[in-house]
Amino acid sequence: MTTSSGATPALHGFSVQGAHALPEAVRSNVMANTLVVAEVGCDPLFGADYSERVSDEIALSLLDFVKERPEAAELLRDRTFARVLH
Repeated sequence: MTTSSGATPALHGFSVQGAHALPEAVRSNVMANTLVVAEVGCDPLFGADYSERVSDEIALSLLDFVKERPEAAELLRDRTFARVLH
């Protein structure tokens, strides 16, 4: 994954889920094997715009990674990635 902790200093962690995380109205329009960046935890001092930007960067990194290694999608689904465990 290309999103590095140095580029996203306020990122605490994120969750990757399957299409089931999407609202039902949207779910019918996506492929069953879709990955969704469902939750992104960032330091609140950085603001909502920062969280959205980081979420987009994670999504693009996941897309690139899964294009290179399609078998990884199944391993990434329903996982939480944390920088530090408390």
